[in-house]
Amino acid sequence: MPIIIAKSSSSQFLTPTLPPPPSYPDVMMRSYDASRWACLFFISYLSINLYFLMNLMLAVVYDAFTRIEKEKFRRLFLHKRRAAEHAFR
Repeated sequence: MPIIIAKSSSSQFLTPTLPPPPSYPDVMMRSYDASRWACLFFISYLSINLYFLMNLMLAVVYDAFTRIEKEKFRRLFLHKRRAAEHAFR
């Protein structure tokens, strides 16, 4: 089973993705049988993806979420303030 290549519609980069977990050992073991250095590739690939890229993606999503929530809170606060000013004129 070859490594699947997926193309993101918002990106120009092709990103290799691993197959689902049940078939992952099949892919790794076939590559490992062909070359013992494949183990180094799989360990480094998983380490970089799991510990760096996933945390980076989580940080970007969290930052966007907090920015949107702050803007919503600011708009709600200003709306309540205008409503209170209008009510007590």
